[in-house]
Amino acid sequence: MQALDAFGKEWDARYPQISRSWLANWPNVATFFVYPEASRKVIINNRQYGAPLTLTSVMVLSDCYSWANEQFGHASLGDPRRTRRLVSLASSLAQHAGLSIVKSSQSTAQVEGAYRLMRNPSVSPEAIAEAGFTATARACEAHPLLLALEDTTTISFSHSTAFDDLGNTTTNPKTRGLLAHSVLMYAPDSALPVGLIEQQRWSRATDTYGVKHQRKERPCEEKESYRWQQASERMAERLGEIQKRVITVCGLEADIWHYLHYKVSHGQRFVVRAAQNSRQEEAPGKLFELPEVLTTA
Repeated sequence: MQALDAFGKEWDARYPQISRSWLANWPNVATFFVYPEASRKVIINNRQYGAPLTLTSVMVLSDCYSWANEQFGHASLGDPRRTRRLVSLASSLAQHAGLSIVKSSQSTAQVEGAYRLMRNPSVSPEAIAEAGFTATARACEAHPLLLALEDTTTISFSHSTAFDDLGNTTTNPKTRGLLAHSVLMYAPDSALPVGLIEQQRWSRATDTYGVKHQRKERPCEEKESYRWQQASERMAERLGEIQKRVITVCGLEADIWHYLHYKVSHGQRFVVRAAQNSRQEEAPGKLFELPEVLTTA
């Protein structure tokens, strides 16, 4: 237990996998590292304990099953067997990142079980995603400051079998795919991502291609830009009091009046890269002239 004390009182609660690995291996460890490789930090050097140094270093990788169970073990899918199958599938995919279900599975039965889960009408993508968002909200409790990195991206599919079921993602009508608006929580104190707190996925109807000029006629709630406000609303609902620790960071696409109005009126902190040269209430001229005005003032 002397070794565990070196981590501090919060380590066992916040990082149980690291603590367990440490207790099991510390007599043979010289230096302890945390994954991922890009953010390796030496936690403790074991030479002070005089242990036999049969290993020079070790990297702690979170057990994939433990991670999957933490993320999805509480998913509400209507049957605990479905939840267990989801955890098993997520664990397998995490252990073989980048591979397909077939290539990451260890048996034909596992492949068939995964496909049965996805075909089951009682298993919704929203329920699976909500389980992950809930896990992220819990993990956010451990951090004094959080950055909510928010953006929209396109997911393109070139395979012909998926072409008819997807919408346009670019000005090229031949490209098909999905759009995803995501909010990724990042903790500056650990320099690591915490997880997704919100994500919306949608496909544009192909019969609406080329009607961009009509968007001014549509109500705000029917525009794609409204998803920025929806994301903030859902994030605040999941985080509760933790929302006060959050600073949202967005690019040019978020410079939208109704989104900025929502953030200001609800006291949410944010940084948005300006796209519009708007008039200012508290300074003369327009926004892009403001740096020069402040410099000469």
